[in-house]
Amino acid sequence: MLEVIGFIILLLTVSEWLFGKLAQWPEASFRLITLVVGLFLAVGMTVGGINLLMEPEADSGMGWLFFLWAGLGVWLVVKAVKG
Repeated sequence: MLEVIGFIILLLTVSEWLFGKLAQWPEASFRLITLVVGLFLAVGMTVGGINLLMEPEADSGMGWLFFLWAGLGVWLVVKAVKG
């Protein structure tokens, strides 16, 4: 139980420090959040789409929808890095 409390306190301390740093640079923090969301979409939706397309009983239209979201993620990453 003590480890859980210590982990929560450590997590709160790190998040407080991170949000304090991000508040100093609002444009950079917005780009960082955009980059993280874009990477999550690009990687997660690509893996999900491949998994859905490999299942024979799954609807292939839903798999291609995953790749559409992955394309949005790639676009967000490019905008965050380029901007």
